[in-house]
Amino acid sequence: MERCEAKRAVIIGGASGMGLATAKMLLDGARVLVTGRSQAGLESARKELGNGAVVVSSDARSLTEIGALASQEKAEFDTFDLLFVNPGFGLFAPFENTTETIYDEMFNLNAKGPFFAVQKLAPLIDRGG
Repeated sequence: MERCEAKRAVIIGGASGMGLATAKMLLDGARVLVTGRSQAGLESARKELGNGAVVVSSDARSLTEIGALASQEKAEFDTFDLLFVNPGFGLFAPFENTTETIYDEMFNLNAKGPFFAVQKLAPLIDRGG
């Protein structure tokens, strides 16, 4: 794998799984800001990533929290080089039992949230990032 030359990275959904693994990889040379929703996941990520990372509670389903994340990123890094939009989860129910509430929750995290996160954060990405 080619080494990433990012100096500052934002990973939405970085408190576990692929996002956390990516944050660990990037810590060798970059400052990293990761987000997550679960308090237990955030605490675990803080322990695993140490002082090289900023771990932030942010719900990717909430446009208000996405806006606050953009403000916090601006205050923390000003601009950044790499944006990894990685939130996601599934609520598993048989097709005939999938309710509008279940559908809306999955859609908001897996599609709407990432779209608006990129919209808010893209202006903060360095040229060439």
